[in-house]
Amino acid sequence: MRKVWRLAAVCISVLMLGGCGGQEETVKLTTDTSGVKVEMQLEAKGDTIHTMTQTSTVEVGELTDEQKTLVEDEIKKAEANFADIKGAEYTYEFGDTELKETITIDMTDSDSLDQLSSKNLLPIQGSTSKISLKATRTNLEEQGWTVVE
Repeated sequence: MRKVWRLAAVCISVLMLGGCGGQEETVKLTTDTSGVKVEMQLEAKGDTIHTMTQTSTVEVGELTDEQKTLVEDEIKKAEANFADIKGAEYTYEFGDTELKETITIDMTDSDSLDQLSSKNLLPIQGSTSKISLKATRTNLEEQGWTVVE
């Protein structure tokens, strides 16, 4: 009988610890490279990222019409790259003074992550079955990203 109680206590402890590790967490990071301001929001349950949203903003007010046309061509290419990927959404707003791109990715869809990785749209090291919040945050901070508190 004692063995049964010990086993039950261990099972309950494991379940309680598992439940604690599954809390929702959102981490926001930012970087500014060559005039492109990038903000990333990682949403996770426990250590597993389930949604990533990246917003990039570029000032375009000083660009010539020819440069704006080149930027629009690149936007069309990006839009086409993301179009056939089920778990990814690419949107943009091209105004007179700024371009804002937003990419939202379902990080739980391994097939989509494999497609994004194969197209070099999302650098992934290791398995795509579970993307670690802790490892991603550490990697981004090592690359100069800043966590927004």
